[in-house]
Amino acid sequence: MVTTHAQLAANEPPIGERSRRERGFSMVELLIAMVVMAIGLMGAAQMIPLAMAGVTQAGMRTRSVQIAQERLDDLVSKDYDASVLNAGTYSETVDNTTLDWTIADDSPVPGTKRIDLTVSWVTARGTQNSSFTTFLSGGR
Repeated sequence: MVTTHAQLAANEPPIGERSRRERGFSMVELLIAMVVMAIGLMGAAQMIPLAMAGVTQAGMRTRSVQIAQERLDDLVSKDYDASVLNAGTYSETVDNTTLDWTIADDSPVPGTKRIDLTVSWVTARGTQNSSFTTFLSGGR
């Protein structure tokens, strides 16, 4: 079936009037869209404090582990017979981070030293800690 130009023109609205499809959104549709968008934005806004807390926790953990690594590097760089490597328990506080370490002679075998270091820091969730162990040889 062939459609003529006159038939096509008859299906169009008069000039100046818009068809139902061209009228836009109704007020109810706009209100529903705004409510859905507001709920989504409120959900996203509630995630911001959680994300910030996570970033803060990660920063504290990174800094505390860095301090512990620096202390271990300092101890390892000392001469095996240096007085700072005498057997015993030691403690130090740096930037709200507590370092506790123990040095044991002849552990696990004669002529070695074992250094156990624990780093602790306080967070909103309580006290967090990480432990490190290293061995030195060079005695006897």
